[in-house]
Amino acid sequence: MARGHVLEVAVGTGRNLEYYDWEDIKEMASATQGEQQTEHERERKRKRLEKLESGKWKRDDVSPELLSFTGVDISTDVLEVSWGKLRKAVPELISKRRRQRAEAQGQDKGQSKTSSLPTAEGNTLAVNLGDGRIRLFKGDAQASLPAPPSSDGSASSPTKYDTIVQTFGLCSVAEPSRLLSEMAGALQPNTGRIILLEHGRGWYDFINSMLDKYAPSHFQRFGCWWNRDIEGIVRAAADTIPGLEVVRVERPYVLQAGTMLWVELQLVRPGAEGGNGSKVPRSAPAESR
Repeated sequence: MARGHVLEVAVGTGRNLEYYDWEDIKEMASATQGEQQTEHERERKRKRLEKLESGKWKRDDVSPELLSFTGVDISTDVLEVSWGKLRKAVPELISKRRRQRAEAQGQDKGQSKTSSLPTAEGNTLAVNLGDGRIRLFKGDAQASLPAPPSSDGSASSPTKYDTIVQTFGLCSVAEPSRLLSEMAGALQPNTGRIILLEHGRGWYDFINSMLDKYAPSHFQRFGCWWNRDIEGIVRAAADTIPGLEVVRVERPYVLQAGTMLWVELQLVRPGAEGGNGSKVPRSAPAESR
């Protein structure tokens, strides 16, 4: 479901990286690096790239491409791990000299251009691959989010993301509503989507009581408030953030007793056609809730 210009907030150790299809990014990056290609291949890639960057692809396309990937996290340590996984996922985009240097130093988890990733405040670019098509930033997503990569520096370059992904992040941040506001501000209106995979309060009172009881100790150990009402937080944000709408809320996996949530949001411009997500009813409770 991640397509177009993609932003992953709280990318962490990169557990989701293996689920992205990097082939099109690698192809498009190689097209700009002067690799030997037939005229037909170059023309095919050029037309597809123009279509993607002009925003003419549709969200319900069967196989839309991943145009760029940007990951953000506040922790340098976890970004080190993500960088190592990226090195394995897209080795074609890493220079031979850099690979040899990393291997010689025994850096199995990878490093950036220097011995460690940046530690400066703000959104600091830590990794830049494929002419900016794959990037990692160190920064606080609650404060600001980096813009999509600029393909040519022109006025037509993208300013918003087509897909914003976050998994198990609203349970950990200090101000989840503020983070949702930042994500909404970075999302392409109408066609863009925010996709959240979260955990929180479930269907049953006895389970929620257990979550409440052990929430402080769980937070001390893992930094996660697992008893938050994620659906309530999301719907409250949709009520206060202009244009933000709930497209769907699902609670998959019956054995999770409703504590696992899949949330999809969109941002609708005032007066735009479509977008009735705000009318999506709250997920149905179980009989014994």
